[in-house]
Amino acid sequence: ARQDSILPAAMGQRQPAIAGGAGVFISPAQFQTNIFGFYLLDVDAGTVCAYQFQPGERQLKFIAARDYKFDRRIHNYNTTPSPEEVKNWVEKQENPAGGGAGNPAVGNP
Repeated sequence: ARQDSILPAAMGQRQPAIAGGAGVFISPAQFQTNIFGFYLLDVDAGTVCAYQFQPGERQLKFIAARDYKFDRRIHNYNTTPSPEEVKNWVEKQENPAGGGAGNPAVGNP
């Protein structure tokens, strides 16, 4: 089906969100209102780096790096609701005879 529109495409639609290959990827980033740069992700090494573009100097500045291999092993850090709560809601939803209608705070589609 043809999808013509009278509205122009949003500027964000004209660029890919991520690019790369062979385990190394780059993604544009907006760190603050007028501060831009990119993330460099090396999935083989398990690292992420951040670079900021400095327009006045016309240079990239290396601003951060992190090894995330151990981060992925944390299952519940500073999140709400907990994964256990979500699991209980799903179980109640999938088995209404065994425990009610689920969490009223979660919408029923």
